[in-house]
Amino acid sequence: MSSSSSRRGRARTSSNSTPDLLWVNRTPESETLSATRQERDELRTITSHARHWRAALRRQQRLYNAQNQASHAQSVVGWGRTGNLSETSSAETSAAPSPVPLTTTVSTTPDNPFPFLETPEDAWWSQTTFDNAVNEWLPSIFQNLQALDDGVSPESITDTITHIVQGCLANRMHMYCLLAASSGFFKFVLHLRLDRNDAPEYCMSKALQHLRHYLSGQIQPGPRADQMLVFDLLALSTFERYTTSFEGARTHLNMVANLVQMLGGIANLDAPIRALYRLWDLQSAGGSGDTPFIALDWDPGLLPREQMRDIILPSLARGGIVPSGVALVQYGFRFRPDIRTLVIDVVQWFQVVQYCHVTNFSQSPIERWSARRAYALAHRLLSLPSNDPESPGGANIYAEVSKRLSQVFLLVIADMESTRAARTASSGPTAAVSDPSRFSFTDVSRLRAHWGQDVEGTRQEDVQDEELRFWMACLGVQLAQREEDHQWFVGVARPMAQRLGIRTTDHLAQFMSRYVHRCTATGMPKIDGLEPLIE
Repeated sequence: MSSSSSRRGRARTSSNSTPDLLWVNRTPESETLSATRQERDELRTITSHARHWRAALRRQQRLYNAQNQASHAQSVVGWGRTGNLSETSSAETSAAPSPVPLTTTVSTTPDNPFPFLETPEDAWWSQTTFDNAVNEWLPSIFQNLQALDDGVSPESITDTITHIVQGCLANRMHMYCLLAASSGFFKFVLHLRLDRNDAPEYCMSKALQHLRHYLSGQIQPGPRADQMLVFDLLALSTFERYTTSFEGARTHLNMVANLVQMLGGIANLDAPIRALYRLWDLQSAGGSGDTPFIALDWDPGLLPREQMRDIILPSLARGGIVPSGVALVQYGFRFRPDIRTLVIDVVQWFQVVQYCHVTNFSQSPIERWSARRAYALAHRLLSLPSNDPESPGGANIYAEVSKRLSQVFLLVIADMESTRAARTASSGPTAAVSDPSRFSFTDVSRLRAHWGQDVEGTRQEDVQDEELRFWMACLGVQLAQREEDHQWFVGVARPMAQRLGIRTTDHLAQFMSRYVHRCTATGMPKIDGLEPLIE
């Protein structure tokens, strides 16, 4: 073939061709096709898409390599398998590449406390990432923790944050764990654009690499269990939770549980770390549907009967509020004893929360009791056995109802605690950012998954059962995050409203007041979002 001929996809160079002739769409009648402006634009678009695709492929390959490093580091450290840290395989350790020695990260000065992470070339993204971690993420995660531990105070939080920052500036392993979790929060939770888009994944892979190197004993005098290591693993756990990888979060928390045991128990942790551990344990358990790792040791118990009789109920009466939950208490007698007790406890807690709405969540022992009781109830609900021990094989029809009930209670607790945090934050200093998933102990889609056969009408229900399902469906309508779940619960609840004779918003408010519900600022039932049920 002569040099004047060209290959398909290139402009022909023969004498009867021009640069505008493209060797495309050959037919027996014509070997060349004159390129119009539109065709040239289309070709440029295709070329541009191919260029972007190749760049995306390279990014994906880098992420894949980082994930492989992380998986290898996890296998070396011992995540996902039984045994203690001393059983780490030296052969595996020596086969993996070693990170940069764990020496002081940077030279710090008052005017330039953090010039770069490892080399001056990473300063363009690592400086901002570190500043956001210290000034925004760390203050936000230690906010509103007093309900989980009496020892938490502004002074103890400041001391803990200072200790974490100093540890990170002195050790790259701690630094990478901090940057992985904080940048993961901004990327996966707040959906913000980062200076370096893959910073969370990069820092996570580096953190796992350093952690593997540290726990393998290659750094003398060997691995040491301390609170900084506990915080490192908590940070890696919350990174996984931010990416909705709850199984990974639980894996890291399992290591935290082992480390805490090595330290002599949770009581030996500083109060802010202890409270943070309890909170993140509840959140991970809620996301995965598993039992929390930490035993419940902060339940304040029932509010004394005298306070309910002399303070709570009279205050609600003066505000024109009927204490909610009467229908739930009546229905609770159908359940097994532990569920029945939980129903009564949730109803009492909710009536106290109504009182807190009336008093605008003013700081008081009763308000602090309601906040702590909320987390304790969430722990008890998450710890319920998946199967009813009194009904092998799930024969008891109320076993499924109790599962739905626990999901609804978790949704209400999360909603009430979110409201409490917002109301109390408005009266004092707050962090620059907040975690919208902080009070997430379950998801409406899980309530939908447990709905079972009742929706299909395969068995006859009495009016009380119908009302209970309608109440659950109403909360599903109000608290659904996804449009698909919202529309599903609307479709379920609308015919129920017709059968129950609920045709006005007043009827809805009166009905919801017999159960636990979302609250207005005065503690009355909040029926926003339920209008489609009576249209």
